[in-house]
Amino acid sequence: MTTEEFQKQVLEKLTNLEQGQKTLEQRQMALESGQKSLEQGQKLLAAKEDIAKIEKGIADLISMSDVTQKEVRAIRSDLRTIEAVTAKNWNDILELKQAK
Repeated sequence: MTTEEFQKQVLEKLTNLEQGQKTLEQRQMALESGQKSLEQGQKLLAAKEDIAKIEKGIADLISMSDVTQKEVRAIRSDLRTIEAVTAKNWNDILELKQAK
């Protein structure tokens, strides 16, 4: 094998190595891009889960608010009844005082 043939073979192998390295670099960039996409997807998924928790919390608060409103209505009704009974009692007391 002559020096020229040897140099040609070495040059071909170096060229092949460079092409292989470029291919590996391209694949590495593709993997990094895929990893970034996965990370973004995970962040979106976490955000969606947080939103779902917040929505559930809001639904629970609305439910509690409805219950509280019903209880307040019941208390108001009871208070009106107490006021009416108290007024009747005052009238009865006045009548008893006048009867003396």
